[in-house]
Amino acid sequence: MIYIDDNINFDSDAIKQAIHRMSNAELSISKNKYSEGLIIYRLEEDEININIGEDWRFLAIENSTDTALDFAIQLNKVIDKNLSLTDSTYGFLCKLDEVHSLENLKKIIAKGIYMNE
Repeated sequence: MIYIDDNINFDSDAIKQAIHRMSNAELSISKNKYSEGLIIYRLEEDEININIGEDWRFLAIENSTDTALDFAIQLNKVIDKNLSLTDSTYGFLCKLDEVHSLENLKKIIAKGIYMNE
């Protein structure tokens, strides 16, 4: 799950613009009861879906593959916010501004590091 802060929603226009700047991503807005839409992100032969949470509160990545983690890193590079990344069990918390590479992020996740400041 990618989010800005506990009580801050994403700016939908800023996310839309960021996604359009990412060459491997496409946005599909199809609001329903639980989601604002879907982002599809491709890296080489892999493709993942990212659900946009209700009221743009968070982005939910469907797995933790290299493609999913690359999406988080790339999104953080094109948006003007320090994004946080965690999993559904809060086994780690990562401030993406402090991540220098995919390998660095994988180590943070594997070690269960909790960056709370």
